[in-house]
Amino acid sequence: MPRLVLEKATVEPDSTVNMQEVLNSDLRDAPQLQPKLRPLLPVQAIQAYNALLARARRNHPDRKYRPFSMTYVIEDSSVETLEEIRSSLKTPKNFIPLAIEDDVVGFYSNDEGDVDADPTEPRLKDHQEYLNEIEASEGHQRGGGKGICVVDVEYGWALDHVDLPSHMPAGPLFGQNKGFECGNNNKHGTKVLGVLFMQPNLIGGTGVVPNAIPLLSSVCVGDPMGRMEDVTSALLFAAQAIPVGHVMLIEIQSRSGFPLEHFDTWREVLRVICDSGVVVVEPAGNSGHFLDREAEGDSGSIMVGALNCASTGRNPPSNRGSRVDCWANGHCVGTINSTSPTAYAVNFNGTSAASAIVAGVAAAIQGGLSFAGKPLLRPEQLRTYLVKNSVRIPSPDGDLLRPNLAKVFKALGI
Repeated sequence: MPRLVLEKATVEPDSTVNMQEVLNSDLRDAPQLQPKLRPLLPVQAIQAYNALLARARRNHPDRKYRPFSMTYVIEDSSVETLEEIRSSLKTPKNFIPLAIEDDVVGFYSNDEGDVDADPTEPRLKDHQEYLNEIEASEGHQRGGGKGICVVDVEYGWALDHVDLPSHMPAGPLFGQNKGFECGNNNKHGTKVLGVLFMQPNLIGGTGVVPNAIPLLSSVCVGDPMGRMEDVTSALLFAAQAIPVGHVMLIEIQSRSGFPLEHFDTWREVLRVICDSGVVVVEPAGNSGHFLDREAEGDSGSIMVGALNCASTGRNPPSNRGSRVDCWANGHCVGTINSTSPTAYAVNFNGTSAASAIVAGVAAAIQGGLSFAGKPLLRPEQLRTYLVKNSVRIPSPDGDLLRPNLAKVFKALGI
C-alpha cells in the first residue's frame, strides 16, 4: 500500500506524548482527514538500525544519517488522499512530510511455463553457462566461498533439496518461510539458493559458491505481506546477523518495478547497512526503467542488471542506466526447483537470477581473500574491483560490465 513518510520535527520524541493526537492537531484544519499514524520501525528493528548506524559512523564519521526513531508512516490505498495529507502539513508544527513512496514491495515473477529438468540431462549444465562467463572455477579453486555468509532477503525456500548443502538453516533469521504472497509457492527463493549453493556432486549443477554459509531473512511476517516495517526489519536483522565484509542479497523490488533504493527511506537504510561494512547486492528491477545514478542516488550497493540468454545484450525487461553497476545472465538460468527435493529448472530469469550470480561473485572474492590469508574488502572496495575488472559487452545500451573472477583475482594478486 502506498505510504506517506513523516519525520518528527523535534530533535527527540517525547515517549509520553501520543503521536496520533499530535498529528490530529497538525491536521485540525482538515477534519475530513483522519489518517492512522504508526512508527516506521518496531523497537527491535530500531535497536538493530542503531547498532548498524554506530558502526557506519565509525567507518564514515563525515557522513550524516537519518535517525529513524523519529520517522513515522501513514498508509492509504489512495495516493490522492496521501497527497492531501501532505499538502495539509506544508507548514507543520510537529511533523515534516518527506515523501510519498511506492507500494511496499513487489515480487519477481515465478517463471511462467516452469518445467522441471531431469538432473542427469546435459541440458541442465548447458543452462549453467553463466559459471563459465564469470569464471566461477577460479572461485571454486580458492575455497568456493568457504567461511563467507550470504544472506538471502526475500521469501519462501524449499530447504530439503538434495543438491543444497547439509548445513542449510532450519528457517529464516526473521519472518516466516512462506512463498509468493505468503502462500505455498517457494520457487523463487529456492532457485536463488540453487544458483548460489548447489553442491559439486554427480547430480544437477554446481553453485557459484557451494561452500559459503547460507542464511535467510523473510519479508513474510503477517497480512498484508511485505509491509514497509517488515521489509525494513528483514533487511536490518539480516545485516546485523553477518560479519563485516560478508554478503547480503536482496531479492525483492517495488511493485512498480524499481529497486528498493529508488525510494528515499530504503536508500537510507541500505546506505547505513553498506557503510556499516556489509556487502549488499541489489537487483535493478524488471520493468525497463532508466536508473540514472545522479538522479537516483547511490546507497553503496552493487546494483545488477540482467543480460539475455546469449549474454550479448540486455534482457529487455531489465532496468538499465548509469546506476546499474554490473550485469549477469538473466535468462534461462539453470538451478534447482521447489516442486520436489530432486527437481531442477532451466528458466530462472530476470535481475533475480543475475543478482544471485553476482552475489556469488562477491562471496567468491571475499572467500578467495580469506583462502589466501588476506583481509576482506570493504563494500566500496569490492564494488570497485568487481566493476573495474569486468568483461565489457557492447550493446545498444552502452558497454555492459559482466564480472569476471579471474580478472578480479589477478588484480588482487591472489
